[in-house]
This record gives sequence, structure tokens and C-alpha cells, in this order.
Amino acid sequence: MELTVLGCGGPYPGENAPCSGYLLESGGRYLLMDCGSGVAAALLKTISLDQLDGIVLTHLHWDHCSDALVLMYAIQFAMADGTLDAPIPMLLPDEPSTAARLFFDSPHYKTAVFDPSYERYIGGWKVLCHPARHPVPTYSVRVTHEYDPGISIVYTGDTNIHPPLVQFSKGADLIVADAALPENAWSENSAHMSAGHAAGLAAFAEARRLMITHLRPGANLVALENEALSIFHRTVRAYPGLQIPIGTHS
Repeated sequence: MELTVLGCGGPYPGENAPCSGYLLESGGRYLLMDCGSGVAAALLKTISLDQLDGIVLTHLHWDHCSDALVLMYAIQFAMADGTLDAPIPMLLPDEPSTAARLFFDSPHYKTAVFDPSYERYIGGWKVLCHPARHPVPTYSVRVTHEYDPGISIVYTGDTNIHPPLVQFSKGADLIVADAALPENAWSENSAHMSAGHAAGLAAFAEARRLMITHLRPGANLVALENEALSIFHRTVRAYPGLQIPIGTHS
């Protein structure tokens, strides 16, 4: 399995730095996790839509879902010219309803709603979810693929710390973690984890690797990376275009 960072900025894009978008590949098939501002162009530069099994939107803040709106048009044209024969499956929350309806009402997505009580399958991808701590309904996801059933990735989405996330992430080959804040800017009421908390999650979950993300344009990225590295040395900082092999060989 391999992960490509299409974008990792938040809550708005920077120069040549789209918002959140993470593309998983296994066996020549792809799953997109989040589709924030600037991600659609990066996605279409990387793969064709007929290679995409589906899209997971962890929550409906625009820096994580806005480009899924314009991606509808690319899907529409692909279906019209025969290069795509069906709508793209999408897994997402059903709140806030005003945002969710834009996707549920689209004929270009086949939508399903997160439910922590059971697994979802999108093509060969198995997606487990767990509620996160964020101002709107948000889900952390754990993803495996039938070609690599022993390999797993956890993407926290946007979240503050909460104990169940450690067990949910246990033994993951890679955790892609919200690390938007330095430790001195974090509080119990924050919408995001600090870089140190992301590293602590990886350590307690006994993950193989950590990627810190959701990085604000203008933030001190080196300081955030060093904060995480001081706790969990198998940490890498996300940047657009970064490709990470995931598994026993990584």
C-alpha cells in the first residue's frame, strides 16, 4: 500500500499547498481521504477517475470537502463520455445537513453515511470509523485493503485528544494525524491536537510510523516537526507530493 499527499494545509490553502487530501493506492486501485481546496486538480493530475474506488470525507468543513463539489463536474463529463460508468462511492457524515445535502443530492456520488457500529466497504477497501472531537461531526478512519489485509492506516481527521483514539489506532502501520497546534497554543477546548499529542498517540498506539498534517500556511513547520520527533522518532511531516510506502517493508 502507498499513500500520496495531495494536500495537507488547513484551515486554508497556501501557495502550492492544497488543503487536506490523501490518496491511498493498493493493487492499482485508489481511495481518496478528504478533498479540500486544491485537491481536485492534484487528484486528476495523479490518476484517472476510473481508477478511483471512492472518496471518504472525514467531516464537512470546507478545507476537507470543498473540492469534492467541483469534482462532480469532472465525474459528470467522465460519465458522459463513457470513461466512467457509474457514480463515485462516497462515505461521509450526514451533518451539518446544509453541507451534506450538496453531496447526497448529487447524481455523481453514491453516498453512504458513517456508522461506527459496522464496517464499510468501498471496492476492496475496508473502512472502520470512530467519532472524533471537533466542532462538527467528524470521524477518524482506519483503512485496510483486501490485497494487503495485514496493513492498516489510521487517519485521525481533525480532532482533539480523546482516549478511545489510542485503541482505535493500535498497531497501525501509519497514523496520519492532525497536528495543527504547537503545545503552547493547545487547550482542552481546542479543535485540534498539538504535534506533541499526535506523537503521543503514535507512541501509545505502538504505531510503526507517524505523519503529522493539517499544517497552517505560515506556521513554524520545523518547530512542529521537532515537537513530534522529541516524543516519537518515526515521524515525518506532510507536504504535497510526499509518497509513503506502508507496510512491513516501509
